[in-house]
Amino acid sequence: MISNLWLSWVLGCSGGSALIPPDPEAPSEAVDPDRIFVHGGGPVVERTCEASEEAWVMRAMPLLWGRKPHGAAEVGLWASVAREHGRDVVVRAMALDPEYQEHWLDWFTDALYTARTGDKEYDSCFESPNLSTHDGQLTQFLRTTGPTGGSFGSSFNMADVIVDALVADDVSTIYQVNLFSRMNKPVVGANVSQQELEYNRRVNFGELFYRTYLGRNMVCMGCHNSEFSVTDHPDPKLDRTWQLPGLFEAALLGESAGRDVEEAYAIFRYRDVVNDSIFGGGGRAPWDMSTSCGRFESPGSLPDRDFIDQDDAYFIEAYGPGGSIYDIERDLAEGVDALQGQGLKIATDGSVAGPDAFAYLVASNIADQVWAEATGAYLTVAHHFPRNEAQMTRLKQLADVLAQSGFSLTELLVAVTADPYFNPGLPQSCESLPYGMDPVFDPWTISEEDPHRRRNGVGDAAHRLHARALLRTTHANLMWRPRGSWLGYSGGAEEDFQSAIGVFLRESAPGHNGSDFQGILSWEREYGACDRAPLSGGDAVTQLASRAVSQGATVREVVHAIKDRLTSTGLDPEEEPLIEALLGVPLDQVVRSDPALLRGLRLYCGAVLMSPGYQLVTDVAVGEIPSLALGRRD
Repeated sequence: MISNLWLSWVLGCSGGSALIPPDPEAPSEAVDPDRIFVHGGGPVVERTCEASEEAWVMRAMPLLWGRKPHGAAEVGLWASVAREHGRDVVVRAMALDPEYQEHWLDWFTDALYTARTGDKEYDSCFESPNLSTHDGQLTQFLRTTGPTGGSFGSSFNMADVIVDALVADDVSTIYQVNLFSRMNKPVVGANVSQQELEYNRRVNFGELFYRTYLGRNMVCMGCHNSEFSVTDHPDPKLDRTWQLPGLFEAALLGESAGRDVEEAYAIFRYRDVVNDSIFGGGGRAPWDMSTSCGRFESPGSLPDRDFIDQDDAYFIEAYGPGGSIYDIERDLAEGVDALQGQGLKIATDGSVAGPDAFAYLVASNIADQVWAEATGAYLTVAHHFPRNEAQMTRLKQLADVLAQSGFSLTELLVAVTADPYFNPGLPQSCESLPYGMDPVFDPWTISEEDPHRRRNGVGDAAHRLHARALLRTTHANLMWRPRGSWLGYSGGAEEDFQSAIGVFLRESAPGHNGSDFQGILSWEREYGACDRAPLSGGDAVTQLASRAVSQGATVREVVHAIKDRLTSTGLDPEEEPLIEALLGVPLDQVVRSDPALLRGLRLYCGAVLMSPGYQLVTDVAVGEIPSLALGRRD
């Protein structure tokens, strides 16, 4: 919803004052943060509650389809399905839609740190699928066949791997095959020896692997790992690192504190393994996939001597100088199979089988990222571990779901959207505590001076749409041509814009989920006029204006339809005078074909696009369905 303050700024008005939420009333009794408590002998006050089915749909759709609803009608449809059949049915139904595949193709491409611009830009392997259909057969082939074991029969690339994995509902193959494809984009350099270049390539591959697969960092590991942390404490109230059960680093590196990077990263050797135009022979693409994703020498032909004389490569076990990416791929496939249906088996001393630890950390990392996509907040902090028990418990639950289900993204999404913290209700709607939630979204609130605020509130769950979802929503809901996401070697002005609003572009521009002054100005420059190339037949604003003329509708009705299309909310009586001032006509006036009015409607659309009510994911009241509402496929 557009606040008076926001529209006052748009219109150049000086009226309006900042809307500061009142401080919560202090309970009449001392707060025990670990209990649901009673005020002065009155009724029990719940810590938190869930919002409506409509609010749940408003949160679920950006997660599942990467866009906000097209209006109250679409919200109402899915909310009725959720009420009648259950929210899990809605998730499973949405997972069958092409929009789900398009969104999660982008999401996994970014999660793997695939460059969209610059030296390592990788559109040749990731941009568009080669296969015309995806039915899960490719995923089954990849799960049952080693990289040198045979051919699928049709050329495929990583985009095919991702889309087919989504259809088959087994995303483990994405991470399995990407182990090879990522090696086809090494660091490039000049004025360095081949030995120095090889070393730097290994470091780059290794650091990205530990970040995108394991959620770990070799530098941090000496102080923070699954066995101990410098912020551990025997008193749970003072403990600031809550590790998942299991000694994962010891399973993968032989020691909880890690190993020398030379040994740990030697497994990612490039020279003599990856075929390129300068070194090596013909090579072969793993699984006979598209050669645009890389060609590799066969494991049996790899030399025993390491190019830079690194005597030992270590991952799960010591391989000597002959370790390679083939060994890691085998370990991941073995670990995924071991976890399916069984879960992680931990010995009494905390030890875990290496392949199982590998696959489970991948599951945990994916779960953390999906939770952040859903809520705007990770379950881990900068040292790569949860900071409190509530975060750890959720991370373990979600990782267990993904690992035991055979890496089913659908089951993970069902679990995420079923969590009561996914759809928290406003305290005034259900008489819950203003700050009654465990510190899951913001774990630092425990240091608040006011003891009543040491938990999280619904405001901590409010977050801006992720940048790519914000772009997808804007173009889909306004029926504009999609914005390009592959920017070539030099992205120019488009790269500057997408980087400013937080889109992931490459390792050095990993994106963000915040709003700063540069990002706001960049967004206003691009979308303040609300006028871009339509898909066909006019965009949503043009179609709504034309529909209003043909039906003899009022300006209020077309304005309501624009706001509904973007936010699924109705008009606030307090903002109507500001809208009239912006448009220069009364809202009760019947719409006529008028270029000036169309320009005004686009200015209003631009104001909505810049408003917090459009860009934030939070609990809002869904409005009435407008008489001029456009359908999903209009």
